[in-house]
Amino acid sequence: MTASASRWAQAVLALPKPLLLAFDVDGTLAPFVPDPAAARVQDSVRQDLQGLSRCRGVRLALITGRDARSLAHVVRVPGAFRGVEHGRVIIAPGDRPHPEPLTAQERARLRAFEHWARDEVLPAGGHMEKKPRARTAHVRPLLKSHPKLARQLLKRAEEVARDHDLTVRQGRGVIEAELRSGDKGKALRSIRSRVRAKGVLFVGDDLTDHPAIAFAHEVGGVGLWVRGGSTGARPKIKSGTLASIEEVHALVSQLRQGLAPG
Repeated sequence: MTASASRWAQAVLALPKPLLLAFDVDGTLAPFVPDPAAARVQDSVRQDLQGLSRCRGVRLALITGRDARSLAHVVRVPGAFRGVEHGRVIIAPGDRPHPEPLTAQERARLRAFEHWARDEVLPAGGHMEKKPRARTAHVRPLLKSHPKLARQLLKRAEEVARDHDLTVRQGRGVIEAELRSGDKGKALRSIRSRVRAKGVLFVGDDLTDHPAIAFAHEVGGVGLWVRGGSTGARPKIKSGTLASIEEVHALVSQLRQGLAPG
């Protein structure tokens, strides 16, 4: 157990209950890998998360840019709320996601970005991720090996998205082209209201996590930013810091040990 993880665990345990413990997934619970489809949360961490979801006075939430199907491949925690597609869709424990049909025009807009990504991003060594209402160009592997090319692709991805009237979301080595954007801060606020939590924890690592980190502080909770491996700037908002995914895992483990089972 690192000193930093232990200190933040004690801060969370001191928050008033009921507690809402919310986590981003990629770069927070699951390590980054070149192909996003191959990312997985370690079994030991998944077991700790499942244990937390069963603790008395605790509700767990995973708030991620992934869609529900993609998240299920990375980690399944039946007792957790899921805020998917950057919090645009919130799924309560036990509920199933409901597909939202696209219009022909919406499909065409997404298809245009997808075709560009397949022609330009994939041959360069990046990846293209399909979501129900978005397409994402990943060039994270190129940020170190070919930084100039990565920057050029990200800039062009933003231009292509805007050309087709898609909302642009920036992340670390990522441009997401969305039909309609979500907001992790609003998702965290909504889940907190639903479960009537008094204490709130949110842990995340990317630009898209800043609103949720800020909300956790706004309500007197704990908002933590994961520094390890980051290519993005530290949040300008107030936040605590964890040095790595391993520290996140240590935090999760200590919280499970410190909270009473249900």
